[in-house]
Amino acid sequence: MLRIVDDAISKCKLSKSLRSDWLSGRSRLPRNVTKIVNRKVQNSLKNVVRSANTQLRSTDRFLGSGFSKILIVSNLQELLFGPIELLQVLASLALDRSTPAVDAILLVTPGVSYVANNSHPECYIAPVYAKGKEHLGDFIEPLVAHWIEFEATLLGMTAEVEIVDEFDEKSLMSRPKK
Repeated sequence: MLRIVDDAISKCKLSKSLRSDWLSGRSRLPRNVTKIVNRKVQNSLKNVVRSANTQLRSTDRFLGSGFSKILIVSNLQELLFGPIELLQVLASLALDRSTPAVDAILLVTPGVSYVANNSHPECYIAPVYAKGKEHLGDFIEPLVAHWIEFEATLLGMTAEVEIVDEFDEKSLMSRPKK
């Protein structure tokens, strides 16, 4: 990721100190740099989704139809996108297809903390579902809750599990509220 940012900064003929200012939070990347980086990152995400679709279709042919296909994406070093933006990009690539091979996406961000509105760090574990596959939440949501509780126990902490049903109110891909 940092190599992509460095290449974009060089291509735009900007100072190399921009990278350290951006990493430390002192400045944002200029629009022309983020445009180059976003295009390369999205191409990488397209390749991930393409590979997942190929593998899931192959597994489906081998095992036979009837199994749900969940793409689990572990994002260990997110620097450009927040988790919601990343999930939206993945959902648009994997679920907005005429014949999606992926029934659900589960994004996890282990070791990456985002500061929430209440000023404490949070890790995200967020699912989205293909249209008509929202019932997979009956499997995924308890799995997520147990995952969070397990991690908290390992760290000697008390888990706070908040299930938010909508990552984007306008999205048709998030699980509808009951």
